[in-house]
Amino acid sequence: MTFILLFSHWHIVCRKNWQEPCIVFCPHWSLRIGPVVHLLRRWCGDPKSLLILEDIVNPELALLPFKPVAMKVLQCLFPSGIG
Repeated sequence: MTFILLFSHWHIVCRKNWQEPCIVFCPHWSLRIGPVVHLLRRWCGDPKSLLILEDIVNPELALLPFKPVAMKVLQCLFPSGIG
C-alpha cells in the first residue's frame, strides 16, 4: 500500500513518517535557502525521486549547486493558491 503524506512545513516532518522516494512540489524559484537545501542534497542522487518546479524557473540554474542530479525534474504552472 502506498501513502501520500503532505507537509506544509519542514518542522512537521517526523522521522517515522519519512518515506523515500519522494515527490517535491516547489512553487518558489529559490532552491538555495531554507529546508529545501537539505532535502535536495539528500534526494538529488535518487532517480526514483521527483522534483516539480514552477514553469518560470530555469532548472539548470536552480539545480546547479546540487550537480550531479539523478532525480527526475518536471516543470508546470502552479495554481495561484499553492505558493
